Amino acid sequence: MYLFILVSSLVIVFYLVWNFQWRYRGYWKNQGIPEVRRKGSSLKEMVSIMWTNQGSHAKFVKMYNENPGVSMVGFYQVGRPALLVREPGIIKDIMLVEFPKFRENLDVLDPKNNRLLFRNPFFSRDHIWKNSRKRLTNAFSSSRLKTMTEDLRKISGKMDDYLLKKLEGKREIELELKDLFSRFTGEFVANAGFGIEGYCFHGDKHPGSFHELGKIMFAPKSYGILDYLLQLFPVLQNIPRVSFLPEEVDRFFMRTTKGVLDMRMSESSKRLDFFQLMLDLESSKDGTVDVHAVASNLLTFFFDGYETAAITLSFVGYHLAEHPEVQERLRKEVKDSLSKCGSMTYECLTEMTYMDQVIHESLRMKTTFGGFVKICTESTVLKGSDGLSCRVEPGTFIAISNTALHKDPSYWKDPEVFDPSRFDPSVKSSIPKFTFLPFGEGPRICIGMRVGLLSAKAALFAILNNYSLEPSPRTQLPFRMDTNAFMLSPIGGIWARLKPLDKSNGPR
Repeated sequence: MYLFILVSSLVIVFYLVWNFQWRYRGYWKNQGIPEVRRKGSSLKEMVSIMWTNQGSHAKFVKMYNENPGVSMVGFYQVGRPALLVREPGIIKDIMLVEFPKFRENLDVLDPKNNRLLFRNPFFSRDHIWKNSRKRLTNAFSSSRLKTMTEDLRKISGKMDDYLLKKLEGKREIELELKDLFSRFTGEFVANAGFGIEGYCFHGDKHPGSFHELGKIMFAPKSYGILDYLLQLFPVLQNIPRVSFLPEEVDRFFMRTTKGVLDMRMSESSKRLDFFQLMLDLESSKDGTVDVHAVASNLLTFFFDGYETAAITLSFVGYHLAEHPEVQERLRKEVKDSLSKCGSMTYECLTEMTYMDQVIHESLRMKTTFGGFVKICTESTVLKGSDGLSCRVEPGTFIAISNTALHKDPSYWKDPEVFDPSRFDPSVKSSIPKFTFLPFGEGPRICIGMRVGLLSAKAALFAILNNYSLEPSPRTQLPFRMDTNAFMLSPIGGIWARLKPLDKSNGPR
């Protein structure tokens, strides 16, 4: 039966893609918009992306680079009209000025099959998105980030103990940076989010490890196939078991939330952490608690705070290993900050301007999320400075490739060179607006950006204060990205040699 349903579904999909190809033939040409030259049918394109591991974001970069000098270029996504926007001015209109007409992201989850993740602001729409964003904005205010810094200081100590244990009797060790830093971010989510131990530095198979949970949650999957099917038939989300999350992740969060909730109910005083804030928000006047809502908000914290920060740190670590002069300058800033503040504090982390430069330049070179796809919700006209103008109808896909923008020589001198001075405060204002979009922009900008950057800075602070990073030949260069991964993920990982510093700040 299941085989019959699968075969029948594929036959219908292939037929409709073929039908779409002829239905919209010449759509962009009739509006005077340059159109991506097709090398085959929509059916052939679909097969390529589904079965040859060609990710959509890589396709957008290719389109961007093959169509220089135009503000926008038309193409067809699963047979339907779609528009790749290349000009920062139009991107500003879409993400900010005309936001209500492009407020929808492509990826939307059905609440019946994604009962916890559907409230995440990235996946939600309308009132659910507004409510989630309002709550999380409050949760990530400056005052609350200050309280999280104490957690980050303790986690830095745990990471140091973990590294010293690995270094016993050795002058250096070789580490996969994503593994190391995801232990740090996983422990941070457990401590600052749930107020519990994350067991991320307790070995690889601890049953309560948030690190192991993250590996399951973000394990590479065939996102290309799922995206294409849901783009064609959103109704497929209503089919039981079509869920973004593995079932064991869902069970873990529900079980952990209930356990922490029981513990909190027995405590006489309230804690000042993320869990308590969500608990207060989801408690009704009669004292009952919406456990699913609390677990959903905590999962959002995990989703936003674990993977993105760990990937960002991995590439920063790689760039620091490859550029020892940058690493040494950043280490000096860490040492100077430590002398001034006495310990890692919120104020010292936020005031480290060179660390900001290094992180931002690394994000420009290797953006964790390769692009954005918006859905037009109201008929409107987009106009480019090159004279191109087109009417965009509801349902049209709008693609924005931040990966391509970040490497466009029109905006960045020597874009393939790692140069943190681009983001020096004295010249940062000269960067054209909407050409640097690692977190998006406008009302849909990543809500967890500030907490993610804070945890990343804390991890770098802890590493550079005690260790040096050097390149490892185990890193497969040039990077080849796993297009089945939800976020940027190099095949083979990112490796570095780590050496402890002596008292004079040099490697032992």
